[in-house]
Amino acid sequence: MKYIDTMGISDLMGFSEKLEEYFEKYKKDSLGNIVYGFYGDYQKELEHNDEITFEDFVLEKFLDYLDKSTI
Repeated sequence: MKYIDTMGISDLMGFSEKLEEYFEKYKKDSLGNIVYGFYGDYQKELEHNDEITFEDFVLEKFLDYLDKSTI
C-alpha cells in the first residue's frame, strides 16, 4: 500500500484515473510506437546486413513503414 499512497491513489476510482493517465501518456503514443517498431526492424536488418546505417535504413523503408501503420 505504500506505493499506492505515494501515487495518490486512495480508492478504486483513483486507481482507474491513474491507469487512464498512464495509457494516455505511454500507450496511446502512436508515433512512439511506430518509431520503436521501426528501430526494432532496423536491429533485425543488422543481423543480415551489418553495413547498413540507420539513416540508410530510414531512407529506404520509412515511407513503406508509415503506409503499413494505423495512424
